[in-house]
Amino acid sequence: MYELKNTEDAALTREVESFLIKICQEGYVVLLLTEETIYKELSEYLTRNTDKWNKFMVSLIHNNVAVLKNICSIIKSDEEFPYKNLMETGYIPSKNQDYITNIIRHIKRRKKDRDSLGEELICISLLFFGELCYKADYNHFFFCSYDRPAAVMMNMAVRTQCGNKKNLNYECIYLLDFIQYMITEEILVDRQVVEDILINLVGQKIKVIENKKAPLHSEQNVIPVTEAVELMFSGKELSFV
Repeated sequence: MYELKNTEDAALTREVESFLIKICQEGYVVLLLTEETIYKELSEYLTRNTDKWNKFMVSLIHNNVAVLKNICSIIKSDEEFPYKNLMETGYIPSKNQDYITNIIRHIKRRKKDRDSLGEELICISLLFFGELCYKADYNHFFFCSYDRPAAVMMNMAVRTQCGNKKNLNYECIYLLDFIQYMITEEILVDRQVVEDILINLVGQKIKVIENKKAPLHSEQNVIPVTEAVELMFSGKELSFV
């Protein structure tokens, strides 16, 4: 999943369009979805009527109050929010087929610079996607984010919504950890490619946490990207900041 940044409307910037074209040229399938219509797209693969989707939307908001703080605040305090009692215990949602769309569109209009509404809306999208692989052995979704706090927040929501189930097949992964995982699994085998990726992401140096000999003692350190790449390819597991 990729968040379409640097744009205030539905149009793609040239930078993002170029990026997506290159992704397609590498053989990946790109799907462009919006938060307010994801459930409709998923309906092609999941047998659920409007009433079930609307109840699912309410349940994931109720179950994730601690994670969806900004969204819950808007629902509670915004005088123009269309469904005023949504946060109340025992609330029964409307059977309107545009119920979810109306909620998300209103929330998106309240987006402010540097708030976490974008991450919270992606979190809701992730929980919808999770319904594709919940209790299934053949689907596995990874949400890869360069925002570690956002990845932690989304994993909290997934665990809250689904519990610690052994067959939970979707999770959020910090991008640098995912790169290290691909090296370990020999998916990424070219040192220069990895070095170029990291330099484009973080520059010439990268922050890591090094564990010292003393129990429970570790410290943050800054090392050259070239050194980090050599350590990962030599089998050392790094913890990135």
